[in-house]
Amino acid sequence: EQLLPLPSVTVGSNALLRSWQRRRRPDGQQRAAILSVTYGSTKKLLRKLAKESGFQVDEAAVEFPLEDEEQILSALDSILKPNTTLVVLDLIPSNAPFVLPPE
Repeated sequence: EQLLPLPSVTVGSNALLRSWQRRRRPDGQQRAAILSVTYGSTKKLLRKLAKESGFQVDEAAVEFPLEDEEQILSALDSILKPNTTLVVLDLIPSNAPFVLPPE
């Protein structure tokens, strides 16, 4: 494996999502999915890319308190569409007390 140290999550997210944008060339027919607890700078960057490229960003609301992992999965399932080409999930959301992926 190759690891590249980065100064911040924001730098890493920017590099990854810009690479996705260049390679996939998303348009108005495509969608991205995120959770309401997605890291703030990642949300902002996705919305900026969406504005540039025309794709839609769908946000699943995560309600608290969480009873079980099914709540997260149901919220995500409710926004996934056949034309969803990108799903961004934080392993450990910075603003919520849980860890993904649920087992």
